[in-house]
Amino acid sequence: NVFCFVGVVCERKGAYESIEYFLKQYSELPGAVMYVVGPMEGLKECDPFYIERCHEMVRNYSAEDKVIFTGGQSASEVRRYFSISKALIFFSKNEGLPNVVLEAMSFNCVPVTLGLDGVVEDILGSEGKELVLRKSVDSLPIEVIDRTISEAFLVKRASSAFSISSVRDHYLSLYEGLAC
Repeated sequence: NVFCFVGVVCERKGAYESIEYFLKQYSELPGAVMYVVGPMEGLKECDPFYIERCHEMVRNYSAEDKVIFTGGQSASEVRRYFSISKALIFFSKNEGLPNVVLEAMSFNCVPVTLGLDGVVEDILGSEGKELVLRKSVDSLPIEVIDRTISEAFLVKRASSAFSISSVRDHYLSLYEGLAC
């Protein structure tokens, strides 16, 4: 029952809401832990007061042993966190194409998001629409996460629809259509 948040620990990325969701929905599962992976200083968006609010919430839940702030990590370490996590909890307030969701999917790590204005629904395709939350108070049952992991369609979807060659082919088709 390992979960993660990956991104800058800041308001725009929804770190606070992601941690809170874990604490309310999954922290009582046996062995539950959430890794908060991402920079907390050195970037313009890193607000020490916001980060302290995140830590304070964890303390208020007496969950210091369940929510682990790792700070910024190398790409190989981020991949390791994806590989051991059941789900990426990611309540970002705005994104373009959320590469963190695609990377999580490539490790069969279920994205738990609010859909990011329909982008996540497009990424997941018809098989994964049930995974997208409509409101942050909705619950994605652990049974749905476990079933999704066992079906392993996330890896197939990420590699077939969003591989470098697939994206290249889509761009080529788009540019050829524009040139005509």
